[in-house]
Amino acid sequence: MKLILKNNLSGGYMSDHRYSNDRKDFANYLSGYRLRPNHNLGQNFIYDKGLLQAMVAEMRLPPTCEIWEIGAGTGNLTAVLAEQFPRVTAIEIDPALARPLQDRFTSNPKVRLIFGDALKLTAADLANSEEENSIIDNIAVVGNLPYYISTKLIEHFLLHFHTALQYSFLVQQEFVDRILTPAGSKNYGPLNILLDNFTTIRKGMTLAATDFMPQPSVSSTLIHIIPQPNSQIDKSTWPDYRNFLHLAFAQRRKTMHNTYARLQREYPLLNNTNDLEWLAGVGLKPQIRPEAITPENWLTLYKTAIGIESMAE
Repeated sequence: MKLILKNNLSGGYMSDHRYSNDRKDFANYLSGYRLRPNHNLGQNFIYDKGLLQAMVAEMRLPPTCEIWEIGAGTGNLTAVLAEQFPRVTAIEIDPALARPLQDRFTSNPKVRLIFGDALKLTAADLANSEEENSIIDNIAVVGNLPYYISTKLIEHFLLHFHTALQYSFLVQQEFVDRILTPAGSKNYGPLNILLDNFTTIRKGMTLAATDFMPQPSVSSTLIHIIPQPNSQIDKSTWPDYRNFLHLAFAQRRKTMHNTYARLQREYPLLNNTNDLEWLAGVGLKPQIRPEAITPENWLTLYKTAIGIESMAE
């Protein structure tokens, strides 16, 4: 994974009955639908159109790209995306937001609304049925992600929608710090490894807590995850690789000597060797803990576990 840093941006302001730099105006819009942000779903809305336009500009997406948006909210980002791209599929889990979204986009042929859990959707669910998946390789996945489910959402879309051109997510700064931490850190885990093995991350603009309603306790950062070619394992095996990593990190403070027996049960080829020989293939010893193993070495260990690389290589 390569990290590209970018200076913060600030957007201008454009007035609209749904977009306003006046928090009171947006609060009145919400109250008109008797809406209250759902704390359990981590809802924090951005109401400034200029800021949303700056976010979209920073994504640097081709104008022919189809957008899949996770968490449409009140549709403010959805509307900006629909101004610039030919098709936007907006996914929203909160049934309370169905009416304002339908009122806003029913007559817009560019916008397709899906009400449901993004974690349960497949590529077939989101494909443009009229074009029989022809656009499946020209998509970008974007969204303002709740902190509590950011890891699951990013893993899900990276592994099951791996043909996307890019994933652009607004996440809490604490989450950014966590996914960029190197091997050896207490926060290092499967998502760090997957992102390092298969993507480049471009770190973008930072939004202050005051840019949201309701106001969260911390700032948020826009990150752009760009998949990179990796010929070491086929993309179809990425979900299994993720499972392998989660199995290894299930008891992260245990040594790999203790973890090996658990891996053997799921990966029978490991029964043909022992933990000492397996780890020696990448210059490691059984006393090492999962969090101390680099992404490159994890990928090599997985390849030997599924038989696409021998221990001697």
